[in-house]
Order: sequence, then structure tokens, then C-alpha cells
Amino acid sequence: MGPAVQTEVTAMKTRKMMVVAGFTLGFVLAATGCARPVPRGMIAGNWMPSDARQGNIAMRETANEAFAKNAPGVNLSNLTVVAGTWPQSKAVLGEFTYASIPMSTFDESTLVNARFVRSDLRQSSFQAADLRWANFARAELELVRFDNANLAKANFRGANLRRAVLTGADLRGADLRGADLTGAVLVGTNLSRADLTGAVLSGTVMEGVNLSGATIGQRILSEQTVITTASR
Repeated sequence: MGPAVQTEVTAMKTRKMMVVAGFTLGFVLAATGCARPVPRGMIAGNWMPSDARQGNIAMRETANEAFAKNAPGVNLSNLTVVAGTWPQSKAVLGEFTYASIPMSTFDESTLVNARFVRSDLRQSSFQAADLRWANFARAELELVRFDNANLAKANFRGANLRRAVLTGADLRGADLRGADLTGAVLVGTNLSRADLTGAVLSGTVMEGVNLSGATIGQRILSEQTVITTASR
């Protein structure tokens, strides 16, 4: 074998080893969780093609127009927008089922009887919002802020409320059956006549809460759970 041929063979072997190494590295990163996943519904950065980003911008404008009308029964099911800003909006009987709107702001909004069934609302804010009879069944509500919100008769059945903040919230008669409240903060929260059957309260902080008439059967607690009722 001549020197030129031997050099070419060596180069081919080197290229093959680099390809195999690349595939192996990618597999290892994916298997160990080190590979950065594409965030659901993300519109920033380079993770989403430009046409998809434009589609999300269009959805945002559609939502802005819908909220601007302040009309009841607005239908924004399957809406996909990240970090939408709609404070003091009015969407009575609004339909947000299966919407993906994480990190959005609805502070001081009127969303009575709104439906957020199976919606992704992680890290959103509903501070001081009127959410009476709202339906959050099986919704993703991790790290959501409900400070001082009116959630009387709201449905949180099977919802993910891990590390959510419900300080000062009114949850009278709310349905929290099977909800995951791991690490959630409920300080001065009104839970009178609420149903927490099967709720996960692992590491939940419940200080000064009103539990009069509440159903708390088969709850799941941990040593980190703190429960103190309101003084009378």
C-alpha cells in the first residue's frame, strides 16, 4: 500500500470515528438529561423556527384583540403564547381549554366561570383576580401566583399546584380533590367548605388558614407539612 493510499485510509477512519463519537455524545446527553430540551411553546431564542415564532406572535395579537373587546365567552382554546400580558382583562365565561400560556399575567382580571381545563399556566400570575367558579381541572399551575385572588367554588381537581402561592386567596367551597399542592404556600387562605380529599400536601405551608367545614379526608402529608388554623 502506497503512502497516498495509506493516508486516505487513515483519514477515512478518523472521519468515521468522529461521526461515531458525535452520535455517542448526543445519545449520552439525551440519556442524562444534559441535552437542552425545546421548551413547550417557546417563542424566544433560536429553538423555534422563524415561521413558528411569527405564528405565536400572531396568536398573541389575536388574544390581545379578544381581551380588548371585554366580551363574555371569548374562545382562546389551544392558544399558545409565552409571557402574555393581560392584566385587568375581562373574560367572563372565557374558554382557555388546552391553552399553553405559561409565564403570563392576569393580575386583577375578571375571569369568572372561565375554563382553563388541562391548560399550561406554569409561572403565571393571577394576583387579586376574580376567578369565582373558574375551572382549572388537571391544569399545570406550578409556581403560579394566586395571591389575594377570589377562587370561591373554583375547580382544581387533579391540578398541579406544586409550589403555587395562594396567600390570602379565597378558596371557599373550592374543589381540590386530588390536587398536588406539594410545596405550595397558603398563608391566611380561606379554605372553608373546600374539598381536599386525596390532595397531596407534602411540604405544603398552611398557616392561619380557615378550614371550617372543609373536607380533608385521605390527604397525603409529609414531615415538612405545616398546618395552623386561623385564630378565632
